[in-house]
Amino acid sequence: MVPNLIGLSLQEADSILEKTDLRIQMIAEEVDLSKPPGTILSQMPSAGTKIKKGRSVKIKVSKAEEAVLVPKLKGISLRQAELLLAQGGLQMGEISWLSSDSFPKDVVIASSPSFGVSVPSRISVNLDVSLGAVPDTVSVPDLVGKNLEEGKKIIQEMGLQLGKTKFKVNNDFLPGTILKQFPESGEKIERGALIDLEVSATE
Repeated sequence: MVPNLIGLSLQEADSILEKTDLRIQMIAEEVDLSKPPGTILSQMPSAGTKIKKGRSVKIKVSKAEEAVLVPKLKGISLRQAELLLAQGGLQMGEISWLSSDSFPKDVVIASSPSFGVSVPSRISVNLDVSLGAVPDTVSVPDLVGKNLEEGKKIIQEMGLQLGKTKFKVNNDFLPGTILKQFPESGEKIERGALIDLEVSATE
Protein backbone atom coordinates (compact mmCIF):
# COMPACT_ATOMS: atom_id res chain seq x y z
CA MET A 1 0.00 0.00 0.00
CA VAL A 2 1.48 3.35 -1.08
CA PRO A 3 1.73 5.71 1.89
CA ASN A 4 0.84 9.40 1.76
CA LEU A 5 4.04 11.35 1.11
CA ILE A 6 2.62 14.80 0.30
CA GLY A 7 3.90 17.46 2.69
CA LEU A 8 6.83 15.34 3.87
CA SER A 9 10.50 16.08 3.32
CA LEU A 10 12.57 13.86 1.04
CA GLN A 11 14.31 12.33 4.06
CA GLU A 12 11.00 11.55 5.80
CA ALA A 13 9.52 10.03 2.64
CA ASP A 14 12.61 7.93 1.97
CA SER A 15 12.55 6.56 5.51
CA ILE A 16 8.87 5.59 5.23
CA LEU A 17 9.26 3.93 1.81
CA GLU A 18 12.21 1.84 3.01
CA LYS A 19 9.91 0.22 5.56
CA THR A 20 7.40 -0.68 2.83
CA ASP A 21 10.12 -1.91 0.45
CA LEU A 22 9.36 0.83 -2.06
CA ARG A 23 11.68 3.35 -3.69
CA ILE A 24 11.43 7.09 -4.22
CA GLN A 25 11.96 8.74 -7.61
CA MET A 26 11.99 12.55 -7.97
CA ILE A 27 10.70 13.48 -11.43
CA ALA A 28 10.35 17.27 -11.13
CA GLU A 29 11.01 20.35 -9.04
CA GLU A 30 8.68 23.31 -8.80
CA VAL A 31 9.01 26.73 -7.16
CA ASP A 32 6.54 26.92 -4.27
CA LEU A 33 7.12 29.82 -1.88
CA SER A 34 4.54 28.45 0.59
CA LYS A 35 6.58 25.28 1.26
CA PRO A 36 10.16 24.74 2.49
CA PRO A 37 12.54 23.54 -0.26
CA GLY A 38 12.52 19.76 -0.57
CA THR A 39 8.84 19.33 0.41
CA ILE A 40 6.88 16.76 -1.59
CA LEU A 41 4.07 18.47 -3.54
CA SER A 42 2.55 15.50 -5.39
CA GLN A 43 3.05 11.78 -5.86
CA MET A 44 2.22 9.01 -8.32
CA PRO A 45 0.74 6.49 -7.58
CA SER A 46 -1.50 8.27 -5.07
CA ALA A 47 -1.73 7.26 -1.42
CA GLY A 48 -3.67 4.04 -0.81
CA THR A 49 -2.80 2.50 -4.17
CA LYS A 50 -1.51 -1.09 -4.06
CA ILE A 51 1.69 -1.73 -6.03
CA LYS A 52 4.33 -4.46 -6.11
CA LYS A 53 7.29 -4.30 -3.73
CA GLY A 54 10.41 -2.73 -5.18
CA ARG A 55 8.48 -0.32 -7.39
CA SER A 56 9.09 3.46 -7.35
CA VAL A 57 6.81 6.23 -6.17
CA LYS A 58 7.34 9.26 -8.39
CA ILE A 59 7.25 12.63 -6.68
CA LYS A 60 7.35 16.37 -7.42
CA VAL A 61 9.33 18.45 -4.93
CA SER A 62 9.32 22.15 -4.02
CA LYS A 63 12.43 24.24 -4.62
CA ALA A 64 13.55 27.69 -3.59
CA GLU A 65 13.12 30.57 -6.00
CA GLU A 66 16.31 31.11 -7.96
CA ALA A 67 18.25 34.34 -7.53
CA VAL A 68 19.39 36.22 -10.63
CA LEU A 69 21.40 39.37 -11.22
CA VAL A 70 19.72 42.41 -12.76
CA PRO A 71 21.37 42.93 -16.17
CA LYS A 72 22.85 46.23 -17.31
CA LEU A 73 19.95 48.04 -18.95
CA LYS A 74 21.20 51.63 -18.88
CA GLY A 75 21.92 52.96 -22.36
CA ILE A 76 20.02 50.31 -24.36
CA SER A 77 16.67 50.62 -26.12
CA LEU A 78 13.43 49.79 -24.34
CA ARG A 79 12.87 46.86 -26.70
CA GLN A 80 16.35 45.45 -25.99
CA ALA A 81 15.77 45.86 -22.25
CA GLU A 82 12.51 43.93 -22.50
CA LEU A 83 14.24 41.04 -24.29
CA LEU A 84 17.18 41.04 -21.85
CA LEU A 85 14.85 40.89 -18.86
CA ALA A 86 12.89 38.01 -20.37
CA GLN A 87 16.11 36.09 -21.08
CA GLY A 88 17.15 36.52 -17.45
CA GLY A 89 13.84 35.30 -16.07
CA LEU A 90 12.73 38.78 -15.00
CA GLN A 91 9.65 40.82 -15.87
CA MET A 92 9.15 44.35 -17.14
CA GLY A 93 7.76 46.54 -14.37
CA GLU A 94 6.54 50.14 -14.46
CA ILE A 95 8.00 52.55 -17.01
CA SER A 96 8.61 56.20 -16.09
CA TRP A 97 9.13 58.50 -19.07
CA LEU A 98 11.59 61.34 -18.46
CA SER A 99 13.00 64.10 -20.62
CA SER A 100 16.77 63.80 -21.04
CA ASP A 101 19.48 65.65 -22.93
CA SER A 102 21.91 62.75 -22.36
CA PHE A 103 19.85 59.79 -23.61
CA PRO A 104 18.04 59.49 -26.96
CA LYS A 105 14.34 58.78 -27.07
CA ASP A 106 13.23 55.27 -25.95
CA VAL A 107 16.61 54.54 -24.32
CA VAL A 108 16.79 53.29 -20.71
CA ILE A 109 18.18 55.86 -18.24
CA ALA A 110 18.10 53.67 -15.11
CA SER A 111 16.52 50.57 -13.60
CA SER A 112 15.16 49.68 -10.16
CA PRO A 113 16.53 47.35 -8.83
CA SER A 114 19.76 48.55 -10.41
CA PHE A 115 22.42 46.71 -12.41
CA GLY A 116 24.17 43.85 -10.57
CA VAL A 117 21.67 43.50 -7.71
CA SER A 118 20.73 39.91 -6.86
CA VAL A 119 16.95 39.42 -6.95
CA PRO A 120 14.50 36.49 -7.07
CA SER A 121 13.68 35.31 -10.57
CA ARG A 122 10.43 36.58 -12.11
CA ILE A 123 10.59 39.82 -10.12
CA SER A 124 9.53 43.02 -11.93
CA VAL A 125 12.20 45.58 -12.80
CA ASN A 126 11.05 49.20 -13.12
CA LEU A 127 12.63 51.41 -15.77
CA ASP A 128 13.24 55.12 -16.33
CA VAL A 129 13.10 55.69 -20.10
CA SER A 130 14.08 58.80 -22.05
CA LEU A 131 11.59 60.96 -23.89
CA GLY A 132 14.51 62.64 -25.63
CA ALA A 133 15.81 66.16 -25.18
CA VAL A 134 13.77 68.72 -23.31
CA PRO A 135 11.67 70.51 -25.98
CA ASP A 136 12.86 73.98 -26.94
CA THR A 137 9.83 76.09 -26.08
CA VAL A 138 8.91 79.71 -26.69
CA SER A 139 6.15 81.97 -25.40
CA VAL A 140 3.53 82.81 -28.04
CA PRO A 141 3.72 86.52 -28.94
CA ASP A 142 0.66 88.80 -28.89
CA LEU A 143 -0.26 89.37 -32.54
CA VAL A 144 -3.85 90.59 -32.20
CA GLY A 145 -4.27 94.11 -33.61
CA LYS A 146 -1.09 93.94 -35.66
CA ASN A 147 -0.88 94.00 -39.42
CA LEU A 148 -0.60 90.58 -41.08
CA GLU A 149 2.82 91.35 -42.57
CA GLU A 150 4.10 92.53 -39.21
CA GLY A 151 2.67 89.40 -37.59
CA LYS A 152 4.41 87.16 -40.13
CA LYS A 153 7.71 88.86 -39.38
CA ILE A 154 7.30 88.38 -35.61
CA ILE A 155 6.32 84.72 -36.08
CA GLN A 156 9.44 84.11 -38.15
CA GLU A 157 11.72 85.93 -35.70
CA MET A 158 10.37 83.79 -32.83
CA GLY A 159 11.27 80.58 -34.67
CA LEU A 160 7.62 79.75 -35.26
CA GLN A 161 5.70 79.11 -38.47
CA LEU A 162 2.58 80.63 -39.95
CA GLY A 163 -0.21 78.09 -40.05
CA LYS A 164 -3.70 78.62 -41.48
CA THR A 165 -4.77 82.18 -42.28
CA LYS A 166 -8.52 82.72 -42.24
CA PHE A 167 -9.91 85.98 -43.63
CA LYS A 168 -13.10 87.35 -42.08
CA VAL A 169 -15.08 90.42 -43.17
CA ASN A 170 -14.79 93.07 -40.47
CA ASN A 171 -15.19 96.74 -41.36
CA ASP A 172 -14.20 97.91 -37.86
CA PHE A 173 -10.54 97.22 -38.61
CA LEU A 174 -8.20 98.00 -41.47
CA PRO A 175 -7.89 95.15 -43.98
CA GLY A 176 -5.10 92.78 -43.01
CA THR A 177 -5.44 93.31 -39.24
CA ILE A 178 -5.01 90.21 -37.08
CA LEU A 179 -8.26 89.62 -35.17
CA LYS A 180 -7.55 86.29 -33.46
CA GLN A 181 -4.66 83.88 -33.07
CA PHE A 182 -4.22 80.28 -32.02
CA PRO A 183 -2.49 79.42 -29.76
CA GLU A 184 -3.21 82.55 -27.72
CA SER A 185 -0.45 84.85 -26.54
CA GLY A 186 1.54 83.73 -23.52
CA GLU A 187 1.17 80.00 -24.13
CA LYS A 188 4.33 77.88 -24.15
CA ILE A 189 4.81 75.95 -27.40
CA GLU A 190 7.67 74.18 -29.11
CA ARG A 191 9.86 76.20 -31.42
CA GLY A 192 8.80 75.54 -35.01
CA ALA A 193 5.12 75.13 -34.10
CA LEU A 194 2.35 76.66 -36.21
CA ILE A 195 0.40 79.84 -35.40
CA ASP A 196 -3.06 80.09 -36.98
CA LEU A 197 -4.49 83.57 -37.62
CA GLU A 198 -7.86 85.17 -38.30
CA VAL A 199 -7.41 88.36 -40.34
CA SER A 200 -9.84 91.18 -41.23
CA ALA A 201 -10.97 91.68 -44.79
CA THR A 202 -13.36 94.01 -46.60
CA GLU A 203 -16.43 92.99 -48.56
